[in-house]
Amino acid sequence: MSGIMKRGGGRPGFTLVELLVVIAIIAVLVSLLLPAVMRMMAQGPVMQAKADIDQLSSAISAFMADFDVKEPPPSYLILYENLSSYATDGTPDAVRSKNYLTKVFGSRLIRSGGSVPWSGAAATGQKFILTGEQVLVFFLGGRQRTSPPYVCDGFSQSPFDPINGAGTRKGPYFDFKSNRLSLSGKFFVYLDPFGQNQPYLYFAPRTSAGNDYSMNTDTSFKDWQGNFVAPYRVAPPGPDFINPRGFQIITAGTDGQFGDSASWSASTGYPGGPGFDDFANFSRLRLGAPQS
Repeated sequence: MSGIMKRGGGRPGFTLVELLVVIAIIAVLVSLLLPAVMRMMAQGPVMQAKADIDQLSSAISAFMADFDVKEPPPSYLILYENLSSYATDGTPDAVRSKNYLTKVFGSRLIRSGGSVPWSGAAATGQKFILTGEQVLVFFLGGRQRTSPPYVCDGFSQSPFDPINGAGTRKGPYFDFKSNRLSLSGKFFVYLDPFGQNQPYLYFAPRTSAGNDYSMNTDTSFKDWQGNFVAPYRVAPPGPDFINPRGFQIITAGTDGQFGDSASWSASTGYPGGPGFDDFANFSRLRLGAPQS
């Protein structure tokens, strides 16, 4: 009866030695795969940042085409809720702002002398100064809903109130993710994907009046460590900006620190420190690497 399986019998289980061998093999495989997985996870935000910068650049082109303007949005913008205030403010930045708004929304907007609640709240006659990181979201997003969940839903085609929530619309030109929109004052900035609470920076030339192609250096913007951030030049400390008639979009990278553009060189990049892991629309490489 040796060929008859005993009652309750079956395939023997793993022995302790076999289990230890299996565990050891799994541990070896994990140790081999973990670095690759970690590298892939680290590259995820980098790939997202590169994609964002490409898409933001394309969105600016789409915005310019849709509104038939030849210049990218300025990186310093004065918004008066009382439109009549533009007639009395003759400062260069106010004139540039008025001229660009007129090009985008039409001459009837400013001539009306009415009021526009630019921030999305009820108009109270305020003056808002938008810096580059805010301007980027304002023109690409349009009307901003500043009660969570945050949303940008484009501009109204009303010639007297582009922020009106009703009627046919233009934009938004970029798919701003609600969880990465952050309020800076009363206007949104768009945070990069690295989790350091840093926005994409935006610099563009002053071309709304005359032919001044100097970049708006936005002296009020500092990163979270208090460092002043300026646009990049071709050969610091030379006079020529990169993309002098276009724009610069910059992310602070993994460390959340923007580089000092005055110490950057296209031939050497950054030797190390802040700025080494930054990315921008004017390079496919990290700004820490030599660009040629």
